[in-house]
Amino acid sequence: MLEELYDLLKVKIEKEEFICDLCNKGFAKSYQLSYHVKTRHQDAAFECSTCGKKFKTTRQLVAHTRCHATIKKEKELYQCEICKKVLGSKQGLVSHTKRHLKIYDMTCEFCGKGFFCAGSLRLHVNSKHTGKSNFVCNVCSRPCYDKTALKNHMVKHTAEYKNRSKVKCTQCGQEFLDDKYLRIHLKKKHVPDNRFVCDLCGKKLYSKSGLVDHMNVHKGLKPHKCEFCGIGFANSTTLRLHVRRHTGHRPYKCKLCDRAFNQSHSLKVHLRLHTGEKPFSCNVCARTFVSTSVLKSHMKCNHKID
Repeated sequence: MLEELYDLLKVKIEKEEFICDLCNKGFAKSYQLSYHVKTRHQDAAFECSTCGKKFKTTRQLVAHTRCHATIKKEKELYQCEICKKVLGSKQGLVSHTKRHLKIYDMTCEFCGKGFFCAGSLRLHVNSKHTGKSNFVCNVCSRPCYDKTALKNHMVKHTAEYKNRSKVKCTQCGQEFLDDKYLRIHLKKKHVPDNRFVCDLCGKKLYSKSGLVDHMNVHKGLKPHKCEFCGIGFANSTTLRLHVRRHTGHRPYKCKLCDRAFNQSHSLKVHLRLHTGEKPFSCNVCARTFVSTSVLKSHMKCNHKID
């Protein structure tokens, strides 16, 4: 049996003669490797001369330009004034424009996020709030939005993903496993002009919805209601964490024991109990602790410092 598995593995390795230098993924043909590099590791470099949209490969650009050529043959053209995209019907233009203006047909009752169709709303609620998603990771039990989201998530559990080289922020040195997360970090941490600033306290938020939730705190409003007990919250994030207490959903599982948590921060603190890491120290007696909350409790009880 072992010899058969070895032979199959050997055949697979022999077939994968072309290896990507960036992620070590193997391919049987050189053109497969070339296409992989273009679509996975290169920025979009081919620009449409009609609408300015960019693509990673010439094949994608050619397919896109055919859409322009087909639409030009129609008697009526409907072009979006915001992004210049050309639509084939007036109704298509209306639906497209609603996405730019964020005029949603329905919203999530838990967090207020908007959607344009009932199917998308149902997938969102099941994956983010109720834990009843049909697409659950069999490694960490995380519920995913749909089949594609689950497939992308499963990649993170592979050895190739965990062992690949990290990308570093040139401004602060923080490292990330993916360019996508680096771009999010740069937008949030190093582009202050894009932030939304509270007029009352000067706090900078990373999104318009975050600013709205923050203003609820100043106004004493709690519009986000729990469907189980009716308790209100100022922001959707706090409500989402609260709902997990009712549903018992604990998506963050420790790989070293059988403990599970409803917040990623709680898991992070728990892992320090396994590793022995205690990064927070008391400036009075020099004792160290696994979290700031434990440190504050120590300061209050032992040194009478609030």
